[in-house]
Amino acid sequence: MKIRNYFFFLITLFHFNAHGNESSYKVTHIVEMNIASTINPATLSYLKESLKKAKKRPDSLLLIKLNTPGGLVSTTKEMLTEIGSHQIPFVVWVTPEGASATSAGAIIASGAHQILMSPGTNIGAATPITMSKELPKDARNKAINDLVALVQSLREARGKKGNSFKEMVEKAASFKAQEALEKGIIDGIVSNEQELIEHLNNKSLILNAQTVTLSLNNPHFETSEMDLGQKFLDIFANPTLAYLLFIIGAALIYLELQAPGGFIAGSFGVISLIFAGICFQVIPLNFGALSLMGLSFVLFMLEIYITSFGLLTLAGIASLVTGSLFLYRTDD
Repeated sequence: MKIRNYFFFLITLFHFNAHGNESSYKVTHIVEMNIASTINPATLSYLKESLKKAKKRPDSLLLIKLNTPGGLVSTTKEMLTEIGSHQIPFVVWVTPEGASATSAGAIIASGAHQILMSPGTNIGAATPITMSKELPKDARNKAINDLVALVQSLREARGKKGNSFKEMVEKAASFKAQEALEKGIIDGIVSNEQELIEHLNNKSLILNAQTVTLSLNNPHFETSEMDLGQKFLDIFANPTLAYLLFIIGAALIYLELQAPGGFIAGSFGVISLIFAGICFQVIPLNFGALSLMGLSFVLFMLEIYITSFGLLTLAGIASLVTGSLFLYRTDD
């Protein structure tokens, strides 16, 4: 009897210490993003601005309403790194009905502290693909293994299992909301913000290697929206449109080389190539914006010496305005 009481005492003490180590994270402010397009440099810029808003308050939570067909792997990794460098809870909610977190969207979701879905949504199909020819077998295996290690590492850091995310990358598996819940891929199915708050309240999660318990009592929702420059970039960052810009830019420069002297075709070609470089993330956004602004002054100077009937001026204005929109972020 004494031995049994002794063991009971030890178990009780262990239980008390385990829960005693948990700290409460009071959430009074939820910064809400709405990603309903491809994952591209505009999305990355949008995320950085939203995280800045969340960091202004010590009691914030970042909520991403996600509906994406996928996007650039390089941008996806940068987004995950950006989120990991901020010490705030991160929740992905695949919504509304009919939405999906496909490909890059599923990889972003793997880094969330809590993954929620609305009824009638799906998640998965994260096998990497290219716009051009099929990758060689070795290169394809390398890319797949890299993403598998990434999603599994992220899930383990959140105290979750990553086997189903491995299937998404290796086998392009996709899961319905209820199926994802049963497999433990997601943490819950919610239909509205009130259900989301009720689900997250008193939920334990691992934040910066420490277990914390969320406490939500009528939190304030702040919607973070893309500014004009991000919206403009988001349109042109569509993979098909970005590739078209690259083709047009290359063709215009070739035309300029074949019939030199006018500079009009070459000017528009250079602008198109800079746009394509930004969209493919070959050129960093800030550097690309500065390049557009610098190019605009070159075009204004050429207008003085070349008769272009205002075309070089129009190209210069377009270059200056878009470069300024990409470079400067303001609350207005």
